[in-house]
Amino acid sequence: MFAPALALLSGLTLVSAAGLRFGTTSEYGQNQGDWALHEAPGGAVLAAWADSPTVSAHIQNGEVYIDCPAAYKGYQAVLVPIADRDPAAYEVRFVNSFDNLPSGTQFGSWYLSDDRLGLANSNFTKVVNAFGDEKGSYHAEKRAEYDDLYTLEWVNKSYYDHGVYNGWFLVLDSANDVSC
Repeated sequence: MFAPALALLSGLTLVSAAGLRFGTTSEYGQNQGDWALHEAPGGAVLAAWADSPTVSAHIQNGEVYIDCPAAYKGYQAVLVPIADRDPAAYEVRFVNSFDNLPSGTQFGSWYLSDDRLGLANSNFTKVVNAFGDEKGSYHAEKRAEYDDLYTLEWVNKSYYDHGVYNGWFLVLDSANDVSC
């Protein structure tokens, strides 16, 4: 009974693979959707608005690992700093090597959160990072260097904007896994 709680608290979290998707919330309500992986320097970034679930992942020992698609199996999530951004912003990137990543890249510290705020789908579990004392938020930003795709960023600012809870969430969907 206590083993799952102890594993979560110790950072040795291991979950079965599940669909890696997104949830959003704003004053207009909640939404959900799917990511696709898009080539980036040294790895891949999450690009929003895939037509169906295409990415499967799991968390183990504080790391997010890609299970599908097969071309990215074993790639790990890192937060790569985006130059000249205020407040500070980090791109969520999946890499198979830590070589040649810029200074300030954040490694590890990923875990599943039991926070349900902003999630309408009961099959979703938030994937969060302890970086920045957990005070940052995820946002999707249009990026010219990725053919104007919307990619996921961690931004050092609150989810609350003028008293309204706004933001994107990286989630594992226990009901919609992807097979390779």
